[in-house]
Amino acid sequence: MLIFALSILITLFNGKKHGLFSILIIAIFYGGVLLLGSCFNLFYLPPIFEQYEFQLLAIITLNNLLFNLLLVLSVSFLINQLHTALLKENELQNELFKKHNNVVEAKNRVEKSDKLKSAFLANMSHEIRTPMYGILGCAQFLREYNEDDPDYQEYIEVIEDSGEQLLDIMTDIINISIIESGLMITNIKMFNINDNINTIYNAFLPEAEEKGIVFILNNSIAIQDAYISSDSDKVTSVLKYLIKNAIKYTDEGIVELTCERQDESLIAFNLKDTGIGIHEDNFENIFDTFYQVDVENVNALHGSGVGLTIAKAYIEMLGGSISLKSEVDVGTSFLFTMKVNLA
Repeated sequence: MLIFALSILITLFNGKKHGLFSILIIAIFYGGVLLLGSCFNLFYLPPIFEQYEFQLLAIITLNNLLFNLLLVLSVSFLINQLHTALLKENELQNELFKKHNNVVEAKNRVEKSDKLKSAFLANMSHEIRTPMYGILGCAQFLREYNEDDPDYQEYIEVIEDSGEQLLDIMTDIINISIIESGLMITNIKMFNINDNINTIYNAFLPEAEEKGIVFILNNSIAIQDAYISSDSDKVTSVLKYLIKNAIKYTDEGIVELTCERQDESLIAFNLKDTGIGIHEDNFENIFDTFYQVDVENVNALHGSGVGLTIAKAYIEMLGGSISLKSEVDVGTSFLFTMKVNLA
């Protein structure tokens, strides 16, 4: 057993070559000491060995050598397999490290690309808005000419309406670019929220009436609670985006805006309509940038696809949340809240 253990240890620490060399040394030890000694009586053997003949001792010695050889070869094979496995593991780790670096590099490229995209959109939108102001200004001056010509005035009105729509789109793109770049800030100040609500309601009322829609305002915010501390422009923008969408996608029925104070620091709004509705599968994506619910329908009403995205971002910036309930061909209800400090 000691000889077996010795050959195994030699193989483990020095490899197959030295293990086989140890077998040779052991064979010499067996042949030269035990076998030759027993044949020529060079030294005394215990009585237990006297019953064995030389051939039997030779077979036992040969079996021991063969078993020892098998042990050395087996251990050597296991060492080689383990070495191969370690090399493969090291290779896989290197590949994994390279893939990780590639993913990090790709992520950095995507982030850089997003920043460049946002910067490009903001810059191009600004560059387009500048000449558009000039076009609208000139169109306003042109109204003074041929005031008695209805066709002429109609063409000027088309120019002004189209220009205003284009300006709104450019403004939306600039805002979403600033939001995505993380540079959008809030301007908190005191204002009368009822004034904002009434102004927005009166601004969209003619458009609703023109489509035959009943636009209802249920404002239960008391006069003494109307002065709040928040971002007036963002509150106004949120209401505009949502009401504009409600009227746009409602052909008949009602659009109802409900405003109420839930507690000292929270104001809730509920905007209901009887429009085309939104399928439940689109609920998770409806607030994504440039997402269109029915983009494959060429006859559908499509916009820039950023209004709801901006509204959701503004609501969250003001410490609120937004959710929706909708059923196709029945209508949609947006429930959103905003945190405020009442005066």
